[in-house]
Amino acid sequence: MEGMDTSSGHIKCSYCGALMVLPTAGPRPIAFQERPPLALPPGMEFHRTPNGVQITRRWFTLAVLFLIPFCLVWDGFLVAWYTTAFKMGAPTAAKLFPIIHLAIGIGVTYWTIASLVNKTRITIERGELIITHTPLPWFGYRRIPGIMIDQIYAKCHITHGKNGPRSDYQLWHVNSTGRHEKLHANNLTSDQALYLEQQIEQALRIKDRAISGELPR
Repeated sequence: MEGMDTSSGHIKCSYCGALMVLPTAGPRPIAFQERPPLALPPGMEFHRTPNGVQITRRWFTLAVLFLIPFCLVWDGFLVAWYTTAFKMGAPTAAKLFPIIHLAIGIGVTYWTIASLVNKTRITIERGELIITHTPLPWFGYRRIPGIMIDQIYAKCHITHGKNGPRSDYQLWHVNSTGRHEKLHANNLTSDQALYLEQQIEQALRIKDRAISGELPR
């Protein structure tokens, strides 16, 4: 061989004059890394039951304390408005005028109270995953047979608002048909999402594997 040019990666055959490209080593595949055992994060409790395990997570965070004054002022204004409107026999239009504000007030107040008192219970018993929210009723109840769960993973969902990007951590699962579905969110921290992933997989004897879009290992 002659005419070797390692800088360009070419080599010329001295016999036939053919120009060939030197083979290059491709990128090495990244080896899968299992997460080390995670400690119980703040705001969560772990209990073993006669038939499995149960993880309880409190909704309360210090951020909810800032919503209490807002609810008091907002709801106080609405109470004063409707008290005056009904006492003075105001027309129906005046009573319906703040209806959107009333809906917002009810929604924010309910969310604030739920954040103060509610807990989420993730129970894995008899090969089944059950997610409930109590004591105030809340959407997100799940009851899934373990054989329908192929993988559990935590991911970060980023939303963009007027105050900049915000990261929300969520718990997802891949079902037996390959479909990805959200299991639980509600202001999870990254540590809580990863801990739930690990404990649910262990309880259901699911072998961990990498999922596209999950939190970095």
